[in-house]
Amino acid sequence: MMANEIMNECYPRYDKEYPGMIARAEKKTHDFISSRKNADSQHTLYAVGHCHIDTAWLWPYAETKRKIARSWSTQMELMKHYKGFNFCASQIGQYFWLKKYYPDAFERVKESIKTGRFEVVGGSWVELDGNVPSGESMVRQLLYGQRFA
Repeated sequence: MMANEIMNECYPRYDKEYPGMIARAEKKTHDFISSRKNADSQHTLYAVGHCHIDTAWLWPYAETKRKIARSWSTQMELMKHYKGFNFCASQIGQYFWLKKYYPDAFERVKESIKTGRFEVVGGSWVELDGNVPSGESMVRQLLYGQRFA
């Protein structure tokens, strides 16, 4: 319940003012964490940047490929300015496209991965729909995703 309240502070709504929304979310987070004791220690929470990029949405694949290069390059630029900022991406097929069409950006991603600033998460070729496809298609997504090197 509290996590929803915190996220609602950061989710722009017409009935809320933008100024101070991060400060309000930080205060709610601090109040929540400081009110809970977990034996002799507290949990450490980390937030990692992520941008979900639909592989095939209402644009052509070519736009997805450009969007990957733009979005991930922007994240790596942000890493230069914000030392505590980390980023993750989860669709292995998008790494493949970056490597094929934007090799310089792919090399920068690889360097960021080595330094622990860019995290590869997931393991499927694309983020899959868990409702419609068959088990075989899910296995195929994971198989191809984890074979990428």
